Amino acid sequence: MGGISDLCYNPSIKGMLATSSIDGTVTIWNTNNISSAVPAPAPTFITSKDMNVGKLFTVSFYPSMPWLLASGGSGNVVALWHLDSDDNITHQFSSPLEQQPQPQHLQIDEILNTPQQSLEQPAKEIKKKKKKKRKKKVHKA
Repeated sequence: MGGISDLCYNPSIKGMLATSSIDGTVTIWNTNNISSAVPAPAPTFITSKDMNVGKLFTVSFYPSMPWLLASGGSGNVVALWHLDSDDNITHQFSSPLEQQPQPQHLQIDEILNTPQQSLEQPAKEIKKKKKKKRKKKVHKA
């Protein structure tokens, strides 16, 4: 394994740290629960991936897409890694709310087949009130 050439903290996902290495790999670390290992505290290793573009000199997260990571180096190619394609990474960094089942939504045909009586009733009452007001005005004249 080569030495670390660059590191980058993901500003959008709390605790996610990436390092690139001259051996061509990118490693993802979790700093949320830093261990108190001897001789120094260290982040938790999550996974690593060979980017297949030669020695890596830099790594960075894409600001508006927190699950996208880019790295570049001696191969004169930028390698992208969609981190959300790795179940181990998404499990480590997804919030508990994202892991809970999402509520079921009504299908469009259910909405279209819903009786409209509740919407039609107030409209009919408004029309009746307008007719009564008109009749009263006609009788006063």
